[in-house]
Amino acid sequence: MGLREKLISAALALVSSACFTACGPEAETCDRIVGTYQPIYVMRSGNCGPIAPTSLPLDGGDSGFKTTTVMEFGRDIVTEVVHKGCSLRVKQEIMAKNGMRESTMTGSDMAVHNSKQLSGQVSYTRFTPTMPQQVACEGMYEAQFTRPDSVVAPTN
Repeated sequence: MGLREKLISAALALVSSACFTACGPEAETCDRIVGTYQPIYVMRSGNCGPIAPTSLPLDGGDSGFKTTTVMEFGRDIVTEVVHKGCSLRVKQEIMAKNGMRESTMTGSDMAVHNSKQLSGQVSYTRFTPTMPQQVACEGMYEAQFTRPDSVVAPTN
């Protein structure tokens, strides 16, 4: 085996071992995310300006996917969570009592720092109150979600 073949073989072994440890289905395990988290949004781009934070009930459940609906102030707040390893995807829609969508917040890959803190980038869309599906504004925000110690959902 020549020098070139040895180098290629060593590089393949290195890539193979790296993928074995980093590409496995459960490469990372992080704290379970469960409870009500309080968001802080910092605008990065767009035309929505500051947005009113709505608490997020985050729980991926046993399967890692869960939808929660909360009625608050005459509107439905629907939160979808997908939690795998150390990343979390979240989508929250606020629906008016007449069934019209008020806003949507989507976080594609939130980083799970620990059971009380998450962060990442979210997109936010607010819709017009008179015409369904018509966008009033859109924006991208840096988000931090923190769970206070006293707001932990019960475990099953």
